[in-house]
Amino acid sequence: MNHPKVRRFIKITLMCLGLLSFVFTLVLFGQLQHLKKSLNDQLGNANSQISTLNMNTSSLSNTLTNIQASEGSLKQIQATTANLALIELQHNLLQGMDKGILLSNVNNLQTLTADLHSSDVSNNLNQLNASISALPNINPNNAITTLNTLKASIATLSFVNSIPNPTTANTTPTQHGFNALLQSMWQKFKSLIIVRTDNTIGTQLVSDAARFDAVRTLNLLIQEAQWQILSLQDPSATLTELQITANAYTDTNQAQATWLAQLTQLQTGSNYYTATEITPVLEKINNLQQSISLQ
Repeated sequence: MNHPKVRRFIKITLMCLGLLSFVFTLVLFGQLQHLKKSLNDQLGNANSQISTLNMNTSSLSNTLTNIQASEGSLKQIQATTANLALIELQHNLLQGMDKGILLSNVNNLQTLTADLHSSDVSNNLNQLNASISALPNINPNNAITTLNTLKASIATLSFVNSIPNPTTANTTPTQHGFNALLQSMWQKFKSLIIVRTDNTIGTQLVSDAARFDAVRTLNLLIQEAQWQILSLQDPSATLTELQITANAYTDTNQAQATWLAQLTQLQTGSNYYTATEITPVLEKINNLQQSISLQ
């Protein structure tokens, strides 16, 4: 062991081991630094992701708030649109539209109110649908059109020489309230009308004055019937008076037969809604409007 070569070998070996230990320490230190940097980078990324998540959470919260506010605004828009559709339905009903058109309006209302999720709205809508479905299958516009046709075809009639006074009494029923006011206005309006027509009409009349009086009477009766239909009154009595007057004032021929046949068809067909039929529908419309307004 005391041999110089042995001591030298041991010394060199120890130096090599020390060097290797130093190198290993440096390598290990470098790896630890790299690992530390990697961990720091990962921690930074994690913090960045947390910040992003926090921002996204805040954004989602704001979005949810906006959605909730939008839902309220959307309900208001839907309610407003539904009320406009109800106004259209009411207008079509009072204008005497075909029942098919009215039911189409109701189907449109069902679509517009589907997202309101209200049992009151749904119940009132079902009642309105049932009320309209119970209306007779008529088209009141046909009555107005037919009366306009009768008015235009007065020119085809031949008038008799002697024009008697109408034999029917005033069969207009006594009106009350608003209908009485309408009737009074109509009577005053009739007293102001003077109808001028083509002088070639009714060449068998004794005088132009008599011919004008005959045409004026028929026109006024037709206009009165139209007024009654539009104001939801029963025009049956006026149509009967129109038939009697036409028989008394005009000559019996094919033109008269055609004219009276159109009038008879108007009298026997269901061509207009009555106030009794319309009133329940208007009540259901009003109930639905109130339930929609509460949304």
